[in-house]
Amino acid sequence: PILDDLYGIDIKGFMTEILKKWE
Repeated sequence: PILDDLYGIDIKGFMTEILKKWE
Protein backbone atom coordinates (compact mmCIF):
# COMPACT_ATOMS: atom_id res chain seq x y z
CA PRO A 1 0.00 0.00 0.00
CA ILE A 2 2.75 2.47 0.86
CA LEU A 3 4.55 1.78 -2.40
CA ASP A 4 1.23 2.00 -4.24
CA ASP A 5 0.54 5.39 -2.64
CA LEU A 6 3.98 6.73 -3.58
CA TYR A 7 3.60 5.32 -7.09
CA GLY A 8 0.11 6.78 -7.39
CA ILE A 9 1.36 10.23 -6.40
CA ASP A 10 4.29 9.89 -8.82
CA ILE A 11 2.01 8.88 -11.68
CA LYS A 12 -0.51 11.60 -10.79
CA GLY A 13 2.22 14.26 -10.84
CA PHE A 14 3.60 12.89 -14.11
CA MET A 15 0.18 12.88 -15.75
CA THR A 16 -0.50 16.40 -14.45
CA GLU A 17 2.76 17.63 -16.00
CA ILE A 18 1.85 16.01 -19.33
CA LEU A 19 -1.64 17.56 -19.28
CA LYS A 20 -0.15 20.97 -18.43
CA LYS A 21 2.24 20.73 -21.39
CA TRP A 22 -0.62 19.75 -23.70
CA GLU A 23 -2.79 22.68 -22.56
